[in-house]
Amino acid sequence: MIVAILFAICVFPASATVEPESTGTPRLDIVFDDSGMTPMLLDHEEYSPATVQISNAGEYDLSATVAGIRLRGNRTAEFPKKPMRIKFDKKQSLFGREKAKSWVLLANFCDSSALRNYLAYRLYAHLATPGNYAAFTQFVEVFVNGDYYGLYLLTDQIETGNGRVEAAELDEASPENTGYLLENDWGASGEGAEGIAWFSVTGFEGQPFAVKSPDPDDGIPTGHVAYIKDYVTQCYAAAKAGDWALVQELIDTESAINYYMVHDIFQNTDTGYGNVYMSKNAGGKLKFGPIWDFDLTAGNQSNAFGPYGWDPERYFNAERRDYFFAALMKIPEFYNQYRTAYVSRAEEIKQFLHDETDAAVAAYGSSFARDFAKWEISRQLNDPCYLPSVRVYLTPQAQRTYMLNWLDTHIDWQAKLYPTRAIGDVAPVQDLTLPGLTWKKTFLNWLLYYFCFGFIWMKNVSPIL
Repeated sequence: MIVAILFAICVFPASATVEPESTGTPRLDIVFDDSGMTPMLLDHEEYSPATVQISNAGEYDLSATVAGIRLRGNRTAEFPKKPMRIKFDKKQSLFGREKAKSWVLLANFCDSSALRNYLAYRLYAHLATPGNYAAFTQFVEVFVNGDYYGLYLLTDQIETGNGRVEAAELDEASPENTGYLLENDWGASGEGAEGIAWFSVTGFEGQPFAVKSPDPDDGIPTGHVAYIKDYVTQCYAAAKAGDWALVQELIDTESAINYYMVHDIFQNTDTGYGNVYMSKNAGGKLKFGPIWDFDLTAGNQSNAFGPYGWDPERYFNAERRDYFFAALMKIPEFYNQYRTAYVSRAEEIKQFLHDETDAAVAAYGSSFARDFAKWEISRQLNDPCYLPSVRVYLTPQAQRTYMLNWLDTHIDWQAKLYPTRAIGDVAPVQDLTLPGLTWKKTFLNWLLYYFCFGFIWMKNVSPIL
């Protein structure tokens, strides 16, 4: 590890100062009213007044427009490259999207490839059926007060509205005629009063549901929260009971399949733990999605299995289980639909991920390199989630190759596993099989895994040193 960091310091200038020449990527300028304000000083709640301008985007250029900027995210907000939320004074259309006030700039600090969120969101949009919203994605180079700050992924704020999650507005007289957006998240209980801002469902231990829409801050009748709590409770009870007819009546099962397939493919360790969005429109079924937060996936998370292992029942930690998925996968009809969809689309999905990566590199390759040069040393020294074995890949291309090889291997492994796996068998994989090796899950072997896995995988990527 020390050798890798010293090599990085030799390769990349410590100051990471970069001249702001155009790379061809759209440029987003943030100019704070207070010239002393920087992203490092942003607050999590209060917006700092600024103007936002987009250039080098052709017909989507945006002249300097009044907005507020604040810090966003939980753990990601602790890192040097700050994720940010933009809130315009008036609704704006960015890159042809429906007008909205709120937009998000994802920093992707933990992901040296800068592609995991992008690819996951693109894949989800590719799989999603009509009527199931998928977040917009656009790479932009962010400049703050005239200084280059890094490559960001501009995307939607997850909320209801035109062009976003479809949900009918609050009907104070009728819970049934109101649309709802929920987030199943471990931290939901800290968002306000129970029964208004969040609720619990029996069986989801430590996993409350935050009410995102209607907005509790605007006033939502407690009867509406009780209604949606009861509906989610019915959905989970039907899944636990294996009542396929009732599950189909209450849940949009196709949305569940597409939602979990992306989590399964990328091995997202937050599945069922945080950022699990669901919605129910007036008169509609419970839908899963959109997906969110995939920077620490696809071989880039320190508490995950390798590409040959995955446990939809949340490994060994009962407090981090994806209760819905575990219950649904024990229903023969759902399980057969899920594994048929996965196996039949595996090759298509692999090709899609490679094609999207190639297209992104062709369009933004210089921007990936510039961001890597600015932030990689800081990432190596600051990111506690960064899987040690991933650190050895010291160029953007090597990071991308590692990621794609990991995804190919994992998808192939899953596609071979599902046809032979018994219905409802979502128990942990007891052995972790690597090329030529079988690892038993003991403390010492996991230590060896964390430090040696990257070097084993170097056999499967282009040499970079």
